[in-house]
Amino acid sequence: MNAKLPPGTLEKLWNDPASWRGLGTYCCKADPRVIVPKRIRWTGWTTNFAHAAAWWYLIVGLLFAIAVICFGAASGRQWLLVGTVAVIVLSIVLGIVLSSPLRFEERD
Repeated sequence: MNAKLPPGTLEKLWNDPASWRGLGTYCCKADPRVIVPKRIRWTGWTTNFAHAAAWWYLIVGLLFAIAVICFGAASGRQWLLVGTVAVIVLSIVLGIVLSSPLRFEERD
């Protein structure tokens, strides 16, 4: 990873209206995060579509969700429920970890 950014840089990039397109699409080349909080933070996370790896995360995530649904449908209701909960929990954990400024900014 390159040198860390000064504290508060990611927040400034995220707050910049030029980083947001349309109905909440985040697109900021200067932001190194693949996953960022949505505009209304408590509603979850979104992908930084300016990041090259974002499309891979999106495709892999969709394929994983489809695989869980197909496996769950073939195995019975209980596995569909377990798989769905697993996808939700994994999404939340990845969102928290990948959007954390602690990975990219120097600490005060």
